[in-house]
Amino acid sequence: MDILEFQKEVEALRNEIGGAATIYTSISTWEMGASASIYPLGMTRDVAARAAAATFDELIIKLRSEWVKVREEYDRKQTRLLAVAIIELTADQGECAEPALRGRGFPQADIDRLGEKASEEATRLSTLGPFTIVKTAGRNAPVNLCAAE
Repeated sequence: MDILEFQKEVEALRNEIGGAATIYTSISTWEMGASASIYPLGMTRDVAARAAAATFDELIIKLRSEWVKVREEYDRKQTRLLAVAIIELTADQGECAEPALRGRGFPQADIDRLGEKASEEATRLSTLGPFTIVKTAGRNAPVNLCAAE
């Protein structure tokens, strides 16, 4: 695979991930050769998957494999974040509209794929009340409570 074919493969994978996904690639003289990192929510967010290989063919295979491994965890985290946003938006605005979720940085692809599950999770979470904050003592307490021991 030449560099242009590799670039097309990377772009295809980025489109499959969707949203603000960024795939950063590099070629190095001191490492295995080429490497790539997937940032599903953009470069300023956590990296989800990394791979390195001696050839572009091998790298794209490894990168896709790594994405499959972390996709379930990514979806779980995004579903929970969407659920909390749905609760907040509904409380603040009386409803949760897609543009409001996009305004909070959720990619449309995640809203489309995870929205129904996130709505179910929001319903489940919101019925767990009443909510309270538990005061703690000991090592995890605020400094002034630790001094009282």
